[in-house]
Amino acid sequence: MNGTIRSLAFAENGQQLLSGGGDGQVYHWDLRTRTCMHKGVDEGCINSTALCTSPSGTHFAAGSDSGIVNIYNREEFLGGKRKPVRTIENLTTKVDFMRFNHDSQY
Repeated sequence: MNGTIRSLAFAENGQQLLSGGGDGQVYHWDLRTRTCMHKGVDEGCINSTALCTSPSGTHFAAGSDSGIVNIYNREEFLGGKRKPVRTIENLTTKVDFMRFNHDSQY
């Protein structure tokens, strides 16, 4: 990872880790092998400030300094499709913390 880590979120029952930072990339790490499995650009992100994964593990959300939150299908993102399934743009301050609803609605 190049740059500073600003956000982390566990996935796959703690076997994987997502990280984001000042470079606008989201990194997927395999904690068993200690390697980066995948990295991709968070669309429209300048500085990543928050990451979270859904309880089901199918989605993750990435928040930024600009107040934009992008929600991605995790498998599609890992497969190369880097378009968010939903974008929330009406926030006016940076995103510090996010959490999915218990039933993974977004």
